[in-house]
Amino acid sequence: MTVETDVIDGILSAAVSAIGSSYPIKASGITFKSPDDGKFIELVLIQDNNGSETWGNEELFSGFLRVILHWPIDGQGVIPPSRVLADLKPSFAKGTTIRQGAARLLIYDVPRITDVIEEDAENLYPMTVRYQFFHAPA
Repeated sequence: MTVETDVIDGILSAAVSAIGSSYPIKASGITFKSPDDGKFIELVLIQDNNGSETWGNEELFSGFLRVILHWPIDGQGVIPPSRVLADLKPSFAKGTTIRQGAARLLIYDVPRITDVIEEDAENLYPMTVRYQFFHAPA
């Protein structure tokens, strides 16, 4: 595997591990069928790898993972889905290191739970996890 794939595998595996079997997971490359109750978590990885910010052959891998909880409009308000994200948040505490192969990802900011996105049939509750890894090839 390459460092790039270790980075991707590391952050996504950490999220899958944190979620466990609590909710179905929708992510790129994973076969997914929406559950009957409409509750699931979507993982969206946005990479911002910028090699021009280093002095030599070093590489900077950075980006953020959006953990998006899909929740049907069920008349119970924002508290139940907000608790789900609050339970996931400690898995990505600022300063956490995620190790995968050659990658050592650092969660460098507090995970941010942002405002609900309201749609006709469901609400989306996003949380953003920011990571980075400075790699100096041998």
